[in-house]
Amino acid sequence: MKVITAKDMAEIEALAYKDGASDETFMLNAAKGISKVLIDLIDNKKLPPSVNIIAGKGNNAGDGYVVAKHLLKKKYNIKVYQLFPIDEMSKLSKKKHDEFIKENGKVIFIKNGDDIDLKGKLTGFLLDVVQKTNKQAKNLNLKIGSIDIPSALNGNTGKVDPIAINAYITIYLGLAKYGFFINDGPNYIGNLIYVDFG
Repeated sequence: MKVITAKDMAEIEALAYKDGASDETFMLNAAKGISKVLIDLIDNKKLPPSVNIIAGKGNNAGDGYVVAKHLLKKKYNIKVYQLFPIDEMSKLSKKKHDEFIKENGKVIFIKNGDDIDLKGKLTGFLLDVVQKTNKQAKNLNLKIGSIDIPSALNGNTGKVDPIAINAYITIYLGLAKYGFFINDGPNYIGNLIYVDFG
């Protein structure tokens, strides 16, 4: 397993873009692999065919919408919980949201997340979302799968402030984050599963 920092990943992605790669191609490839991992997990653990996705506003939210669309087409019960207004999402994520809606996908808007810094200390609205998600998963014996990295875990330092999503599995894309293996990281990542996104 190769490990990488955020700076390294940005440099690799920049080289890929020079060679003609695109965010949308990466997103479609990632979602295909993530969907397969989730279907295998549900089948192997004999879990109900029901998946809830929590979406923010960056391109990882777009990954979530493409995964949701894949699973919806396979007749899974899918709900997407959207944390931010659609007009705050990245352009590509908004496009994937719109495509999911066209397939009669169900999106539930949680609350307006204005003025929340996803890269800083987890406070307010997002802290509440993470705490409730972790608590409900534990109480209901649900499995949390994180795409690329558990929310609020720092990929470089492995630190959380004060908590992060406590994943059962982390489906990491391309290369594992350095922070998975140091400080708080091992307590939040669960089982690591690799997906190649191109």
